[in-house]
Parts: sequence; structure tokens; C-alpha cells
Amino acid sequence: MNPAYDWHGRVLQTALNEKPSLSLDFYSYGVMLRKREGDMLTEYAVDPAQVAVALASKVTSIQVCCPAIPC
Repeated sequence: MNPAYDWHGRVLQTALNEKPSLSLDFYSYGVMLRKREGDMLTEYAVDPAQVAVALASKVTSIQVCCPAIPC
């Protein structure tokens, strides 16, 4: 069995114990964006209205630029 697809035992425990690198946390007093890079954690206050606008907007297409292909 391919270890990348083994969701039992050690692989599962590793996945469950991993800390998120980016999280958006909602509290009664506001919204916080937390970014983790190694042992460093940076927090940003986020405007709840901007989160609502972003979640309500319609995504029509996503353009991915590659240095080998002109955008």
C-alpha cells in the first residue's frame, strides 16, 4: 500500500497533530487571521465586513501565472 494513502496509524496521527499554517478565527469581539511560519506566529485583525464580502463574492475564474507562459 502506498504510504501517502495510509490514513491509519502513524500517517493519520501525523496529519491530526499538524498545526495549520493559516487560520481565520471568529470571536465575539472580532476576527483574527493567524499565520504560522515555523515557531513564529503572526496575528492580524481582520474586518468582518471584508470577510463577508469575500465569502459572498462569486469566483468566475482563477488565473495562474507561470514564468514560462505569458499571462
